Amino acid sequence: MSGATNWWLLHRHDPDGRVVAFAELVQVDGRTLLRTGKPQTWGLNEDVDDVDSTLQRLFAEGFALQREWCFDPQIFDAKRFEKELLAGARTAFQRLRRDHAGLRRFALQTDDSAMTIAAIADSSGDVDGDDSLMFSPSEWRLQDDGADLDIAYRLILAQHRDDLSLVGFDVFRAAFDAAVVDVLVQLADEGVFGDAGADRVVLYDVSDDETPAAMLSSWTRLNDEALLARLRGAVGP
Repeated sequence: MSGATNWWLLHRHDPDGRVVAFAELVQVDGRTLLRTGKPQTWGLNEDVDDVDSTLQRLFAEGFALQREWCFDPQIFDAKRFEKELLAGARTAFQRLRRDHAGLRRFALQTDDSAMTIAAIADSSGDVDGDDSLMFSPSEWRLQDDGADLDIAYRLILAQHRDDLSLVGFDVFRAAFDAAVVDVLVQLADEGVFGDAGADRVVLYDVSDDETPAAMLSSWTRLNDEALLARLRGAVGP
């Protein structure tokens, strides 16, 4: 994307390297806005005088620059979002597998407004003997804390800010859905979810929408044929 840089994203980390706070600086309509808060939160807004002095203040507070780019309110940069989601989700799922043995169910989950993104996992086997729960990530027991997905989340949230984005929701949502499924396919191909098989579930899940098209696409692209039959029997055709 061409144009001058007008967006800066910074993170502050704990001693273990985990993101504990974000700072987002953007120039729009002659204003310079700063938004700060915890990872994967909306944060608090304030107007600031200029970029350079604000960056220096943030550096002094322990923040480090993570990304800078030219934000175009007329488009949703799906390629950038997919790249950031791929990197963040890879780290999140690798962390979950490292910390918890036997994981065989994996999902990226959002809501029907596409305002959130979460990495969720669980071990193999039924949940209370109920197949419908087995394919319901909201019922699974493990969720990443969101820090690894914060950069992707910032790109999502910008599309919900009336002071920034001019992209229609349907246009954004179609590109968002396609990117999430493509990320899951890439991670599966990399072996991030372990070996394929009838006991491994990989899903794109929309927590308050039963079967949108992108969810169905993720089923067929990511799961074993035997598992698909079981999944359809539990959730629907």
